[in-house]
Amino acid sequence: MLGAIIGDTVGSIYEFCNINSTKFPLFSSHSEPTDDSVMTMAVAEWLLSDPERTQETLEECMVRWGHRSPRAGYGGAFSRWLFNPDFLGGYRDDQYDFNEVYSGRHPYNSWGNGSAMRCSACGWVAETLSEALELAKRSAEITHNHPEGIKGAQATAAAIWMARHDATKEDIKEYIMDKFGYDLNRDCNDIRPDYYFDVSCQGTVPEAIIAFLDSWDFESAIRLAVSLGGDSDTLTCITGGIAEAFYKEIPEPIIAEMRNRLDADWWDIINGIYAQAEKALETPKRLKLVFLTGAGISKESGIDTFRDPMTGLWEKYNPMELCSAIKLAENPQLVLDFYNMRRLKIYEAEPNHAHEMIAQMEKKYDITIITQNVDDLHERAGSNEVWHVHGDLTKVTSSKNRFDMSCIQYYPLNEPIMVGQQAADGSQLRPFVVMMDEYLPPLNVAIKRIQEADIFVIIGTSMSIGAGGFLCNLASPQAKKYIIDPVDYRHMLLPDFHWIAKPATSGVDELVAELEILEK
Repeated sequence: MLGAIIGDTVGSIYEFCNINSTKFPLFSSHSEPTDDSVMTMAVAEWLLSDPERTQETLEECMVRWGHRSPRAGYGGAFSRWLFNPDFLGGYRDDQYDFNEVYSGRHPYNSWGNGSAMRCSACGWVAETLSEALELAKRSAEITHNHPEGIKGAQATAAAIWMARHDATKEDIKEYIMDKFGYDLNRDCNDIRPDYYFDVSCQGTVPEAIIAFLDSWDFESAIRLAVSLGGDSDTLTCITGGIAEAFYKEIPEPIIAEMRNRLDADWWDIINGIYAQAEKALETPKRLKLVFLTGAGISKESGIDTFRDPMTGLWEKYNPMELCSAIKLAENPQLVLDFYNMRRLKIYEAEPNHAHEMIAQMEKKYDITIITQNVDDLHERAGSNEVWHVHGDLTKVTSSKNRFDMSCIQYYPLNEPIMVGQQAADGSQLRPFVVMMDEYLPPLNVAIKRIQEADIFVIIGTSMSIGAGGFLCNLASPQAKKYIIDPVDYRHMLLPDFHWIAKPATSGVDELVAELEILEK
């Protein structure tokens, strides 16, 4: 928490005068907290004052802190949101309901790094990683509701939460790369020569995390972050928040400098976050509940499965012809037409009761969802820890190298991918999915989550294609295991699974009832 504010303060004088060196005075008479710190405090106050963590209270906190420090250096769109909401652009995302917010303020589809700079307290107070992701999402989407804006905040909060819970740097790096697609296979020396001022999350958060990964203590993290140049105060704010959580201490001379720069009520909130964070660590750990979901769970939302006779997509088309990287190269129009049809179908679908119940269970359990589905219905229902083992149709990538992180980006489901549209490497843009003639990506995180599960639940997958066939057998012998499906798949080497012979929507209700009985 304090580490983020220190990073912002140290970086404040280098934002428009990059130094590209680790040899510089940490503080000068002009070093002061900027908008990064002001909004960090606003989010922290929101977390402390509102147990429900509502958007209305968050807005009140942000407006109050912003008006208290009107010259803190806010960006143009955020400044309009803060001070002149009547002049804010008319963008409103139908996916989010902000009708209860009493003013004219609304999210404006920002992917700026302001969402990542203000969320450090989310990683401190959360009891679970899933909760850290949810709090970060809420703190971001009130203004920065573009997927990249939300992703930047979640990556920052996740790194802080993991650091607080004694994850190694390698664990943090692997998680952030796999979950958010950031390229962390670089070091500061790789970045520094060509780095420039970039206010986007995607151009700031990875670099900030790399500065932390390259460091050896808190001060070195701060110095490395400033040395990269760019948007120095914001980048170093993000790095400082993660470094403090990981190294568990800040040198006393640095803290003494901050005592001269922060008012007493700032310290009250900072210490309040630390107290809340200690309670979070002391809270008994929740049971780890892992879901492996397949097409059956989305079928009840109107999305056809690949295996259903007569109605399944594989009955209507030849999958090797339409879900093939080779065919994409030969006949891109045919393949893209097929995927655009599927993408539009997903856009028109809504999460069903099963998706929503699983999301609600995050209040009680530490939940991870490993899905074979390429839709975003779990995310839209409110789930946070979702791992797509077969890809995600909300994203596009390069036809030359689908794992090139510089080419992976969000793409609206209701907008067709066109022949001739190019990825960053100049190749044809394509859906970010695993096609029938392609190999699966590394599944290290998914495998680890299943092996650590206290309860493992399979919903709506035949386990006959892709990753499902081997993931289903990885749970510990001590774990409680369930299959929710009208078809009994226990003969597929799953004799110790309890079968709930129902479709997903009613089967999840029975699962919840059974888990409640177990707890008694």
